[in-house]
Amino acid sequence: FVTHHAAKFCAITLTNPKIFINPRSGSIRISGEVDFVDADGNVLETKSDVKLCGCSLSKDKPYCDGSHKQKLGEILAEKS
Repeated sequence: FVTHHAAKFCAITLTNPKIFINPRSGSIRISGEVDFVDADGNVLETKSDVKLCGCSLSKDKPYCDGSHKQKLGEILAEKS
């Protein structure tokens, strides 16, 4: 898995991951520890229970900040 993080491209290494992709928002939740590594394999940071943005609205990319909730609310209100 590759993502854009801190103005660098990096990969994520996972050990026995549990991944859930929210079908409504596209956010990706990874349970367990996740290593963010650079192109040389150096660990930049390790996080637990990461939620990545899948809607492109987050102000904290690559992480989900819940921005999709407002947009989904607006879409649902328009359909009512």
